[in-house]
Amino acid sequence: MNYKKYYSSDGFDFVLYQDLSLDDSIKVLAYRNHIDVRKWMFNSDEITKENHLSFIYTLKTNKGKVYCAVFRREKIIGAIYYDAIAKGEYMTGFFLNPRLQSSGIGLYFEYIYLKFFFEYINAKMIKAIVNKENYAMIKIHELCNFKESLSVNSKYSNYEFTLKDYINIPDNINDFVSGLISKYKMTK
Repeated sequence: MNYKKYYSSDGFDFVLYQDLSLDDSIKVLAYRNHIDVRKWMFNSDEITKENHLSFIYTLKTNKGKVYCAVFRREKIIGAIYYDAIAKGEYMTGFFLNPRLQSSGIGLYFEYIYLKFFFEYINAKMIKAIVNKENYAMIKIHELCNFKESLSVNSKYSNYEFTLKDYINIPDNINDFVSGLISKYKMTK
């Protein structure tokens, strides 16, 4: 991979949207616009190529908003993004390549997502808005001990995860995933 890495851990490489080639920018957009991805987004509208490229251009000067494509073995597997909302607090989100949904990669991605925020960004708290019908994401967040907070509307739930919560997860990605699978089996 010939990109400058914004962050790298456990075989996952984060590349800022503004550092991507045009082809990879369009690939990320195609993943985001796929019906199986965007139906869970707060903004579920399809984004045009022009609007996407214009948005990427604004990211060059907006330091409070960061969007990264996430690679594994030099292939884009998803994207992660955040807006700084207060000192040490971030509104976060991510999506996976739609072909990888239900493959199990989301469990590994959740670990990298948390590690990125609490070890690299030094977050004190992250917040996420999740569509109440996105049962897979809700289940992963619950297994990781995200706390549901006051919801703004009937379609979405708000979740929070703190540094205190992060300190309690395993240091190893495989132990983390194994632990989530064990917790899941116990809830069935």
